[in-house]
Amino acid sequence: MTNHKEYLGKHVEFIRTLDEFEMEPGCRAIITSIVDEGDDGIKFEFDWSMYAEYNKAYYSLNWYDTNRKPTLRFHETKFYPNNHRDTYYFMKSDDLTQYFKIIEPDRNKAIEELSKCLDFARKNNLPLAEEEIRLQITRNS
Repeated sequence: MTNHKEYLGKHVEFIRTLDEFEMEPGCRAIITSIVDEGDDGIKFEFDWSMYAEYNKAYYSLNWYDTNRKPTLRFHETKFYPNNHRDTYYFMKSDDLTQYFKIIEPDRNKAIEELSKCLDFARKNNLPLAEEEIRLQITRNS
């Protein structure tokens, strides 16, 4: 894809570890935002909430504990974002296929996760969220 905006909303699997971004090869995420940062930069936001459990199998023991031993994985550290989102900056000239590949989402899992969100929205009287979730379920069906 030459137009970076074409990646928006795509499910991806990382091919290599990105510097200062903890997704390791095999980890998965959804690209939720792409922002042109001017001259050469472009900012991607990744959301891996749908893949949080799946990704745990790919994190290496490369975080150090209080005894200075690499015994922790990314999701076991204080640096792991609870919202399962993070951003990474690329150069516009970067070949993004060297960093991640587009994958087909598991539609059944997507619908299952969205159904849980719909139940939460109903229980908490969140009509706008309920409407958006229904649209997402329809798109994934």
